[in-house]
Amino acid sequence: MKTLPIQSIIQNIERFNQKVILKSGQIFSGKVLALFPGNFAEIQLAGKRLTAQLDTGLSMDKQYLFQVQTNKSDELPLLKVLGRNDEASMLRILGQKSSSPAIKSLLQTLAEEQIPITKELLGKTEKWIDDSKSLDRSIQAIKMMIIKNYPPTESVFRALYQVQEQEPLVVELRSLKDTLQSSSKQTKILSDVQAFIQRLLTITNQDGALSGVKQLLQLAVDTNENLTVKEAAQKLLNQLKILPLDKSTHAIGVRSDKGGQLSDQALLKILNLNMTVPEAESHIQKLISKLNNEDWQQYTQLTDRPSPSSPKLSLVELVKGLGLTIESDLIHKQLNELNKTGQLKAVLLEILDMDLPLNIREKVEALVNRITGQQLIHSSENQSFTSLFYQLPIQFNEWKSDILMRWDTKKEANGKIDENYSRILFYLDLSHLNETIIDMNVQNRIISIKIINENEELQSLVSSLKDPLKEKLGQLEYILSSVKVEKPALEVEHRKNYNAIDVGSQGVDFSI
Repeated sequence: MKTLPIQSIIQNIERFNQKVILKSGQIFSGKVLALFPGNFAEIQLAGKRLTAQLDTGLSMDKQYLFQVQTNKSDELPLLKVLGRNDEASMLRILGQKSSSPAIKSLLQTLAEEQIPITKELLGKTEKWIDDSKSLDRSIQAIKMMIIKNYPPTESVFRALYQVQEQEPLVVELRSLKDTLQSSSKQTKILSDVQAFIQRLLTITNQDGALSGVKQLLQLAVDTNENLTVKEAAQKLLNQLKILPLDKSTHAIGVRSDKGGQLSDQALLKILNLNMTVPEAESHIQKLISKLNNEDWQQYTQLTDRPSPSSPKLSLVELVKGLGLTIESDLIHKQLNELNKTGQLKAVLLEILDMDLPLNIREKVEALVNRITGQQLIHSSENQSFTSLFYQLPIQFNEWKSDILMRWDTKKEANGKIDENYSRILFYLDLSHLNETIIDMNVQNRIISIKIINENEELQSLVSSLKDPLKEKLGQLEYILSSVKVEKPALEVEHRKNYNAIDVGSQGVDFSI
């Protein structure tokens, strides 16, 4: 399942592009599908059908190399036939007499997928690929640059290359923050960057089952707390059956470490749980999942009490905090004003103009490119659908990872999103459940959810949470029809099937 996240999403973005925009000078491999009088033909280009005028007659069902010519009539593209498609011909035509294995791999991929390229772009890509560590990521970045008609610049290539980084974004953020803290060069602007990153990390830090138990314990022993709340907390702790038999909630002295919040290790001592924090998190989560609906609602009410130590993940705040909306925001604000409102990309761009130590500069450039790359692939659309992609950092106790989300939506006649139809695909790599895919399909406000995971115990957890989820969705006027848990297919088939994610012709119907 490790191959799914970024690569699969990027590979499928091209499915939403109605056509490849042809430009004079581009060369591509195409197949002749149909011939018409007057040297007109139907050519297969990038998996789509293209009617074009040719400069000579051809044979049916053959692969040829074509070059786009300037067509004064501007009605149909004019294609020059360069010869039969083979590697030697492609290299000769593009002026590559003795090309490197990397360039040969690139040209082979472009030929197989019928993606056009110019001599100019090929000359640039050779240096870009040589300076990069991963050939696969380089080829994918070049393909996306062509398909989405982006300017053929190194900065665009670096952004599309870096967004494919497998290391979680949250790890990259923490790494830059730690590097800045240990640097001998300390300035106000560098301190601001650390503060911006810390703010994002705080936003993404999610409390779990252990945190909920801490809150219940503190409510149960707090002498200043409302008696009804104290009794409710004590009842829930008894229902969970996690306290030692020789202790009562009245007798537990809940003390914070160094004046702060009670640590996870201290909590485990109180509960006499001889296990690691992740194991305890999973153990207590299972106990919580077995609460009846009334106790579950009571638990959520008590543990969702506003608290600085219990931040909730705000997607809007996180998207803006990373700087994913910076370009549109710049229309209304100056760069220095954006820095004050917490746009990480804005302040990173500002410090790149400074004389930075090499280790800091490399990390800042990598992070800027990664954010920019996410912006470049964020949205793809055609007449009927819009596909949105997000990669957002999240932390959960000791677990640090990203949420990868692809959101495919149907568009109404006026161009607005039709909230009655959509499909959202989440990918998470969790500390206990490991790789988990959540596939949510919305058809006429009826929601079906498929959870793909190898854990045998997941079904029991899902069953206990289905009713509360159904109730919450009902409040938003959506109907939950089903929640299914499935095991992933065998590794080879699994990769194949997930790479086949596509948009159907009726509503937003997908098959995996």
